[in-house]
Amino acid sequence: MTQGLRFDGRLSEDFKLSTGTWVRAANLRLEMLDALAGIAQDVVICGAGYDEVGILIVPGPDARDGTIQHGAICCNAAGEIRKRMERFAQTATGSANRVTRALVMAEPPDMGGGEVTAKGNLNFAKLLARRADLVARLYDDTGFVAQIS
Repeated sequence: MTQGLRFDGRLSEDFKLSTGTWVRAANLRLEMLDALAGIAQDVVICGAGYDEVGILIVPGPDARDGTIQHGAICCNAAGEIRKRMERFAQTATGSANRVTRALVMAEPPDMGGGEVTAKGNLNFAKLLARRADLVARLYDDTGFVAQIS
């Protein structure tokens, strides 16, 4: 009998919407970073258990100006975010790759809180858990920065 650990693969960021549709979060994240270049330094894909995909935006230089309200920036770039999300949505083939709402985080990810790994990558699960209030706000239909129908 051998003892030890068996590697069973990486933890995935993929999740299911409330409809049962799988969201391939890693691929969608890269596409959204490209679509929001200059506005988003990074994005966190949200929507597990919800009907739609949303994003929390770690703001880049073009999205840091605005009014801070309850942990989010009501930024001057909201119109541009909405415009780019609409352009991105035109190529979506279904609900799993159509981002419909966004919120710009006022506070950057916290390394001390475990939201950033030692290698400098975002720890998506930890960030979503620590900022559950922002995710709830993203989906409460009153607190998002940008929404497309």
